[in-house]
Amino acid sequence: AAAAAPPATGAVCVVEDWPRPAVRAGRWAEVLRRQRPGGLAAAEIVIDVGMGVADETFFQRALMRLKSRLSAMMGCEVAFGATRRVVQESRILPFAHQIGQTGIPVAPRLLLALGVSGAPQHLAGIAPETQIVAINRDAEAPIFAARPGGRPVVQCVGDARAWVEALLAALPETGSEEAT
Repeated sequence: AAAAAPPATGAVCVVEDWPRPAVRAGRWAEVLRRQRPGGLAAAEIVIDVGMGVADETFFQRALMRLKSRLSAMMGCEVAFGATRRVVQESRILPFAHQIGQTGIPVAPRLLLALGVSGAPQHLAGIAPETQIVAINRDAEAPIFAARPGGRPVVQCVGDARAWVEALLAALPETGSEEAT
């Protein structure tokens, strides 16, 4: 396993070594993309917003920039997803972004879970072949648990806001970013 810490957070990210599966979308991903071209269900990368990062100021100041930079760097569609609590309580994102049993099923190649605890109802909406990188303060959060038939979760224990700031510092700025 490899470990890395973003600047000034003191948090550690543990990446377990595992054999790389064949590079091909699973059946669930193929069906979803045929049914829902474009938007959250078709995104290659999903930034999954949990209560740990759910405030309007942080969303506008940092998460919008992260989405823009990831999209520019990776050359693919990046979309926001959210937990039920973020949609219903914080109201930062509308229902069309809610992932899970009562929301939208997703099958991105990468799901960056920021401050997401990992309720079973939420995880049920994420395809097993999706690579999850989860950042949460709670080392025992369910988001870190192994998913039956799924890829191992990259576990980053620490403040998701600090990790986002570290990512923004590391990723090149884009010309399309709004001034903040």
